[in-house]
Amino acid sequence: MAKDKSKEKAKGARSVPNKHLHARVSFLHQAATFFALREASPPSHSSLDPSNNVDNGFTPGPTASILHLDDNQMDCQESSDQSQATSSRESAERPLQSGLSFHLNSQLRQVARKSQIRLHPTIKRTGCKGCSAVLIEGQTCNKYVENTSKGGRKRQAEVLVLECMNCGSNKRFPIGAKRQENKVLRTGASDRGQEKDVIVKDGASSLPP
Repeated sequence: MAKDKSKEKAKGARSVPNKHLHARVSFLHQAATFFALREASPPSHSSLDPSNNVDNGFTPGPTASILHLDDNQMDCQESSDQSQATSSRESAERPLQSGLSFHLNSQLRQVARKSQIRLHPTIKRTGCKGCSAVLIEGQTCNKYVENTSKGGRKRQAEVLVLECMNCGSNKRFPIGAKRQENKVLRTGASDRGQEKDVIVKDGASSLPP
């Protein structure tokens, strides 16, 4: 009897379809967030300290000899130094993310699209549609509220903007506007209104002139 009851409970319990796909999506989301946080964190001070180079087995190279360069060569060298400085500055300003977090996040979107799984809004908002980067506030994206109304007077025009630092694309979410009702509720209200109009018209038409 106990076995029969347990079987009935197991049959009556609602099973989640494609449970392995949900587990895969959850794992991909956690892994992409982990690698994005790991790569976006600044390096430790010990790795930047030049005094630790001797302990790590690093030997400085020989000093460069003094060369007599012409004016053209000096100009070329200055331009190359400037280009290197600008490239290093741009690389420093660009968020430090490995390709693995991008790959895992794109895999997450592909799995959800192919298996037709509806992702939770919190998971959808953490992914950039332009470059598949993991959006982390203050590290890989900028978060601010924008109001394009005249003087910012209309609160229903407030929009939450997530700007990706990697590709510059924006994700906009309305926060001040009232959410639209479900279609079933809207159609039901309109049908009830039409029924009332028909009843009133029928009653008016049945009255004597």
